[in-house]
Amino acid sequence: MKARTQALLACLAGAACLLALLPGRSEFAARALDDGDWQAAAQAAEAAPPDGAASPALLLQRARLRSEAGDIAGAGTALAALHRAVPDDPPATLALAQHLRAAGRLDEADRLLAALSPDALSPAQRARLAAELQRDSPAAEHAFLTRLREAGLADADQLARLGMIAAAEGRDREAVAALTAADARTGAGLLRERLTLLDLLLASGRRTEARSRASRWDVLMPGPGIATVLEETFAARGLARTVMAGADSSGAPVSRCTLPLRSWAIQLQSLVPDALHRATEDLLIIDPTDGIPGGAFPRETMELMKHRPDGTRRLLIAYLSIGQAESYRLYWRPDWEETPPDWLMGPDPRWPGNYEVRFWEPGWQSLIYGSADAALDRILATGYDGVMLDGVDAFERHRSERPDAAARMATFVAELARHARAGDPEFLVFPLNGHGLLGRAGFDTAIDGLVEEDLYFGQQGDGVANPAEGIDWKRDRLVRATERGLPVLLLEYLADEATRAATAARAERDRLQPSYGVRRLDRISEPWPVVTGASLANGAACGG
Repeated sequence: MKARTQALLACLAGAACLLALLPGRSEFAARALDDGDWQAAAQAAEAAPPDGAASPALLLQRARLRSEAGDIAGAGTALAALHRAVPDDPPATLALAQHLRAAGRLDEADRLLAALSPDALSPAQRARLAAELQRDSPAAEHAFLTRLREAGLADADQLARLGMIAAAEGRDREAVAALTAADARTGAGLLRERLTLLDLLLASGRRTEARSRASRWDVLMPGPGIATVLEETFAARGLARTVMAGADSSGAPVSRCTLPLRSWAIQLQSLVPDALHRATEDLLIIDPTDGIPGGAFPRETMELMKHRPDGTRRLLIAYLSIGQAESYRLYWRPDWEETPPDWLMGPDPRWPGNYEVRFWEPGWQSLIYGSADAALDRILATGYDGVMLDGVDAFERHRSERPDAAARMATFVAELARHARAGDPEFLVFPLNGHGLLGRAGFDTAIDGLVEEDLYFGQQGDGVANPAEGIDWKRDRLVRATERGLPVLLLEYLADEATRAATAARAERDRLQPSYGVRRLDRISEPWPVVTGASLANGAACGG
């Protein structure tokens, strides 16, 4: 029974797999799933015995069907019954914990996982669980990684993560132990973690060990040699910053205009800087204030996210909405609900906390740029490489009030770009869904690329193909950018791998660079590298 449940959980997404494994009465449901008839499958599954008397296979099938139908509570009931039926089965426990976590019942999920023996999990299951805990529950992540280390099951990445958590919390001895163990299990890589280890060794007076390790790493790492950096640059605490501050792993200053842009990703909620550091994409777009005390990441965290694990530089782009006000931003004042300023309009029912604005009004634009407290100026001061401007298509909703709304938005973008580059000449500007402004005076010469959302799918629901005429109209506009060699970053909300692959081939023909995400953008999107011939050197900031 345990083996069958594990197999079922391992192939939840495949109806053919279910057909081969499900016994007895539930085979009717599996056949219906195989035919794509979800309604018939649900009827067959629910006609079987109640949850308390159903087999593990049936319970698993019910959980899947109820979840697909939106019955989250019912799915949880089935998973709870599954866990009671096979309490020592790790896949069943993981399935229930994942459901509890998604429902916000983190304490219950953590208690369930605390009783799970790590050696009962496969390496892949351990890695997936650690990644989920890193995103949702730092305390539970630390406890789980500690248990893996004590059981001798932690791999190099997990030991490195454990060491970095301990270092950040000031537990230097624990950090040194974990990072030393991680170092022993890997060859190249873990540059940031190794520099942190050297930093800790130096701080504790273990200079000979630090020199010995640095010398050994010279043959594994690129650049001038960690030993040289250690000897000549930072001989005391603070060594971990030597690969940061605007340099790549060779120590040379970086021009954004020369950096490659072969892949990109975006995440706007639930940011975890260490996870973003581990991403390999050439460009990341993040929300600059998501859940951050004080509204900005510290400089060391910024430099961490600007560099990949091998120490090479990437572009870090900040999200900035200029077409709507957001009540969770630093500029928002609670009294605006009762006495709104002249430029503030009504709420957007699609996005709670968002409000339409008369974007052309000086009062609104002064919140965006022009002073130390303005949103763009804060982004500049924090050290981002550029901005993605959301809401530039807001002009379409204001044409009746302002017939010149498109021209006003084009001017707004051009002026804020000029303001940003007065302080940072290579500051990059990427409008989101700005195809409607291409060709406008000042707009084309102010931007360095575009981010385009829902070109092929999504206007009528995620995964639903858009009408051909709408695609053709947008694509014809985007040609203005692709013919100049500007990067056009395509964001589609697709889950199916086959559809993603077909869309990537289509995007490559249209010279667009795709990345696939979920609509909430609460986890990092997944790029699909293609060859487009686009270059940042063709944008406004680089003189293109």
